[in-house]
Amino acid sequence: MPTDIEVNLRIPSVKDPVKDANGYPIRSTDVRFIRVISVPALPKPGALLKFEMKNGASIECEVHRADWSEGKERFIV
Repeated sequence: MPTDIEVNLRIPSVKDPVKDANGYPIRSTDVRFIRVISVPALPKPGALLKFEMKNGASIECEVHRADWSEGKERFIV
């Protein structure tokens, strides 16, 4: 039975980050992309999830953990 999960994507930090108008680095690790998807089974840490974007490109993301959210009544991966 398919299960809905919430995927919380984190952008990895970069070695040479872009600077803001004041010269301070913009931390990409603070950016999150959230999407709810349906999967056949809960993915385990180390598994890869593939996402299709609106422009037709796709990205792969590695699962690091899965936590149950009582408030949302689903796993956040």
